[in-house]
Order: sequence, then C-alpha cells, then structure tokens
Amino acid sequence: MSYVILEFPVEYSKDKAVQDVKDLIDEAKQELPSESEEPVVKEFTLDEYPILDINLISNSSNQRELLAFARELQTAVETIPEVLEADLRGVPDDLLEATIDKTKLESYNVSPRDLYNAIGDANRAIPAGDLRSSTGKFSVLVPSVFENVTDVEDIPIIENNGKVITLKDLVTLRRTFKDRDSFSRVNGKDAVTLSVMKRQDAKEVVAAKKVNYVLEEFRPNLPTGSGSYYYSRQNWLVIYDGS
Repeated sequence: MSYVILEFPVEYSKDKAVQDVKDLIDEAKQELPSESEEPVVKEFTLDEYPILDINLISNSSNQRELLAFARELQTAVETIPEVLEADLRGVPDDLLEATIDKTKLESYNVSPRDLYNAIGDANRAIPAGDLRSSTGKFSVLVPSVFENVTDVEDIPIIENNGKVITLKDLVTLRRTFKDRDSFSRVNGKDAVTLSVMKRQDAKEVVAAKKVNYVLEEFRPNLPTGSGSYYYSRQNWLVIYDGS
C-alpha cells in the first residue's frame, strides 16, 4: 500500500479539492497494474495521524526482549494526560505452538478433538451470577485467563487410573509468533514502532515533550545492542545509537 498526501490552500474549497483529485485518479487508473485495488480518496486532518513515531531496533537482542520493552514503554506513554493512545506496529502476535505426541494420544485413548474441547472449555467466560443496582440487573462473567505457559500446560484432559492427564503430558508447547500482518523497518532493519496519538484538545508540542521525557527515563533500560529513532511531525529527530 502507498499513500499520496496533497495539501491545498486554505481558501480552496474542500469539496472541489476532493472531486478534482477523484477526477484525476479516474483518468490515471488505466495505468495501474491489473492486480491493484481501487484507489481511495479521503479528506483528513493531521489530528488523525500520530504526532510522533518511536522506532526501536536491535542488533543483538531477540525480538521477544525488544517487544517486552516496547510494551512497557507503551504503558508509560499512555499514562501521559495529553496522549490518546500509543499503537504498536511491526509486532507479530504471540502464539503457543503445540506439537502433539501421537503415540501418547493413542496410549491414553485421547483424540485431537478431546484436546481441542478441553482447551476451549478452559478458555471461556464463566457465569458468576447477577449484579443488581438501582438501574437494573447485570450478568457478571469472569473470564478464564491464561497468565503464562504453565497455566496452559496444566489444563486437565482426562483421568486415567486415578491420575489426571494434563495437556503437557500429551503435547510439547513452544512460544512463538503468528505470521506478520504488518512490518516496520528503519534504515533497512526490522523495528518495533510506537505511534503516539494526542488527544484532540492537547497541544502537540507539550505532548511530544512529555513523551520525549518518558523515553529518556526508559533509555537506560533499552536491551543490550538496541537503539531508538524518534521522529516527530515537526521534522526534528533524536537518534540513540545502540550501546
């Protein structure tokens, strides 16, 4: 996907600007590759875009270590009153990969469907009754949350001769990542990007300064061999080389 951003004088009619661009695109569409998607023309303001990007790269730390740091930084940045949200990009979702031992399944007479059902039953919201107030009655659901790999490994599957057979007795679990659906690169290197959006009534300069202050506090905790590239909409740049 690619973007073309056009700026018009303040006195130029917005409706006419959009229509003029659409007309020109209609003329140029025949030059696009046949597999291209339909171009989209839309009006936007800078408030819809991040006020700055924090790009984290590493020459030696593993991806999970860098991601953990990025999430800690994300939490700290989002506590700033002027910040609406800090969105992580270039980050694949965590995934637990299970390798099934077919011999063990057969010895305990367990089918893959039994495993699927047991995991599904352990990963759902559990009814916990109703909450009554002056405004009405509300149903309360308590989610069954997996906090770590051990919680998943200890899911009971069946009982065999008085012994509970858990998931770890039948499969080998390994932490990995889903296939990427977004990429972030800086100077040709893979990066984790934190895009910071300000609140509508917040001043951009104030928000950017506070984010920079938080980043300075986090800088000593950067994983070994990591660095951060910090870009703002005002086109000024602060570079921390990896150390």
